Amino acid sequence: MKMRYLLIGVAIAALSGSAIAATNILPGSGDTVTGSSIHSGFDPAIAGANLINGTSNAAYSNGDPRWVFADGSSADQTLIVDLGSDKSVDYAGFVYSGQDRVPTSFEVLTSTNGISFTSVAGPGAVPYGLPGLYDTAYSFAPVSAQYVEYDFGSNSYTTGCPGCGGGVGEGAGIVSLDIQAVPEPATWAMMLLGVGMIGGGLRMARRKNGMALATA
Repeated sequence: MKMRYLLIGVAIAALSGSAIAATNILPGSGDTVTGSSIHSGFDPAIAGANLINGTSNAAYSNGDPRWVFADGSSADQTLIVDLGSDKSVDYAGFVYSGQDRVPTSFEVLTSTNGISFTSVAGPGAVPYGLPGLYDTAYSFAPVSAQYVEYDFGSNSYTTGCPGCGGGVGEGAGIVSLDIQAVPEPATWAMMLLGVGMIGGGLRMARRKNGMALATA
């Protein structure tokens, strides 16, 4: 009986792990995000958690929860999401504030090792102008990747809002990220094999219990 409950518990844990792995980047996913440049007074750990978890904790000295890159950067501004293991990825998008610090473009790149990245979508222009939240996303053919890079270009637009400073290169104000990623087929096969073995163990346990009752 104890063995049966143990096997049931293992099955539930395996299925729960599969469900988490098949979701977009959400609380509990275990994903992490890092940025290419950091604005002075900006806490990248808090902002990275906000992007994944959908939270709005203050990441900047003025209370701003967004990811804000360093002003005037000449290099491309990028965010890299670590999915924890290879996944089949076919969608990547983000939400940004249209009031100021808007990305100039959006390109998606993927990698299995975090070193060599390959472009899978974009680059394309990003709309900007009016205050409010806007989203931009790409769907693409499934690709195996542990790392997904968001490339926002070397500068960002600003719309001249009070206190925004004016000009370009003000750092992009990114609010949240979204990636559709599911386990690779080999991972699913291992999960199904594990569930099958659990089922076989349960059948053997039932058979032994039946034999014990018959001989009692």
